[in-house]
Amino acid sequence: MKINILLISKVILSGVLATLTQDIANVILRAIGAYRGLPPEIVTKWFAYAMEGTFFHQRIDASPEIGGSLVQTMILHYLIGIGMALIFLLAIKPMPRVNLTWAALVYGAITVAFPWFFMFPAMGYGFFGLGAPEGLGAIQGALLTHLAFGVGLAWSFHVLRIGGARASVHG
Repeated sequence: MKINILLISKVILSGVLATLTQDIANVILRAIGAYRGLPPEIVTKWFAYAMEGTFFHQRIDASPEIGGSLVQTMILHYLIGIGMALIFLLAIKPMPRVNLTWAALVYGAITVAFPWFFMFPAMGYGFFGLGAPEGLGAIQGALLTHLAFGVGLAWSFHVLRIGGARASVHG
């Protein structure tokens, strides 16, 4: 089996760019008051507990403080984005005629299932984050930022010629 280092490098870069697009959208949405979102400290605390094997909490904001840093959280966040880009590539590879832009947007929307159905409930905020503190905008914020991930994925796959140049996907 031949390993295509160039393709792997492009997928890694695509995952980073798509995640950066998501983060930029998050900053813009917060700046214009579209939603508050979860404070980074809460996400960092949840990831720190998860790294120690504790995923579920009555309320993460009421759980005792634990080690963990925003840097570690951001590294994990970007590694997840890289993994999601790889999964996207594997999903579109057998579909040579798929519209890459629409596929990436749909995929971005599908990835919101993780926070809606696992992460928010594990934090003690319930499905869709409906039990989160007032005004966080968990439903729309998660959806919009995950759609932005899809936009970043589509853009980076086009620019890096992953998928759009079908030979680079199948070659």
